Amino acid sequence: MRGKYSLVLWNCVPRDWEDGADWVGRCVEDILLRHWSVVVLHDLPEGGTKFLTMLLDRLDATGAQIVQAFPQPASPSARGNCETV
Repeated sequence: MRGKYSLVLWNCVPRDWEDGADWVGRCVEDILLRHWSVVVLHDLPEGGTKFLTMLLDRLDATGAQIVQAFPQPASPSARGNCETV
């Protein structure tokens, strides 16, 4: 607990750092398999950043809801505290 880091458990890593735009389809397919997803994307110009609008448009077309809250199973903690934020 020294570093006071935040921790969030995720369940979708579409490998946005490889394959150009192909990760967008993988991500959407993966998201549609679950009731909720916490997706890991990277702010790399060749991946997550470049194709983020494409991902958001595809998710919107599926009716997916994007929220800024974590579902209970994601078990986030903040500032080194093990309590849910």
